[in-house]
Amino acid sequence: MPTKLETAFRKFSWETSRRASLSGLITEPLLEHALQLHIAGRYEEALAELAQIPEETRPSAAWRILGHAEHGRGNHEAAIVAHIKSRAMNEARGDPSSASDDEVNLAAVLISMRRYEDAWEATERARTLAPRNPASWLPRISILNRQERAAELERELRTLLREMPEFADSSRFRDHLENDTDFIGVADLIANIRREPCVS
Repeated sequence: MPTKLETAFRKFSWETSRRASLSGLITEPLLEHALQLHIAGRYEEALAELAQIPEETRPSAAWRILGHAEHGRGNHEAAIVAHIKSRAMNEARGDPSSASDDEVNLAAVLISMRRYEDAWEATERARTLAPRNPASWLPRISILNRQERAAELERELRTLLREMPEFADSSRFRDHLENDTDFIGVADLIANIRREPCVS
């Protein structure tokens, strides 16, 4: 039975990969199957599927799924390599939005390794690549909450509510509030901020 954190991570992995699928990055049945195996937590099988694609012809979507699967089985160094390869390919083909997602995925791996400074830098790169990518908020909130940096977390949440209220109200963000152990207490902070009287 997966933990709440594992479930939240799989859902996030699915969402970023699903966006790649909708944008045409995932078109091959093999990649779709590997993605489904990853979502089901069958990481070794997902990796076996991806191994059928020679490295020199592996598309960025394959590297992304590989990174998620390696992260899922705790092979962090291999996950980092895979997400960096995916980011480089997406940057080379002029897709900053996908490259930004790759940086967010990289940040998630670095958080698992407790490399918080490196993870924060990855979120900064994600924002530079695609300033309106809402995914970059997720690892930043995770880092600040894990490190109990309360004042910085409150500032980050206030900025989120001001700049991206639609994301703060989305089912995607709510899933993290409800299921991600790194977000414990964040819903209460947001509720307190929203209860404050508006100053005109």
